[in-house]
Amino acid sequence: MLAEIGDNKTRFADARGSKAYAGALPITRASGKRSGITRRWVKNNRLNHVGCLTAFSSITASPGAKAHYRRRRDDHGDWHAAAQRNNLFNRMLGQPYHCLQHHTLFQPALAAAARRRSRLPCCSSHREGERVTEPITGWIWGRNLRALLELLSRYSGYAFDETDWETIAASVQDADDEAPDGWYSYPLVGTSVALEVSLAQAVGGEEVSVSIAGAETPELRLRADTLLSAFASH
Repeated sequence: MLAEIGDNKTRFADARGSKAYAGALPITRASGKRSGITRRWVKNNRLNHVGCLTAFSSITASPGAKAHYRRRRDDHGDWHAAAQRNNLFNRMLGQPYHCLQHHTLFQPALAAAARRRSRLPCCSSHREGERVTEPITGWIWGRNLRALLELLSRYSGYAFDETDWETIAASVQDADDEAPDGWYSYPLVGTSVALEVSLAQAVGGEEVSVSIAGAETPELRLRADTLLSAFASH
């Protein structure tokens, strides 16, 4: 894989560039009310083939890779090919890119720990003695992100407008749920409650990981959890 990617750290603008070069990022096409996701035909075939074989063998040889594969199958409902090729292969391409950019050696244990931290961002602040509850976490389809934010804003009493959406939409494009610091947080401070929503784009997929902090009441937590479940299903 390194022989095909090369050691020039300026070759790709970001990790997504190297993943597209390897054919690990699918192509999304939309026209009117229809949209579709197809495989990337223009790619480095040698890198694509060796990467898929490496991802396949790592499921049994690497505990971290196996855990990631099972998470995609069990938590996200991915088929075998999607979990292995579109997600595990994607992650394996992002790791050498990170190491080349920061001149560090790859450490499997550290990479697995970083993955766990990126799934549960710490996005709530509190004063001593103040009641704290765990953030509500999950994932939704990217097409439902605006609807989720608008409903959360309504529940909190925040006047969500076009400026908010444009800011979030532009920032989420650069978010990456494979990176420990790849999440983007946006406050929804309303008249009744202050929420903080953290978002991260799933690498190689249309999903957006979501963490909602500040939902203290059982009613609000139930509403937020219901929204995540609904927007992950449709």
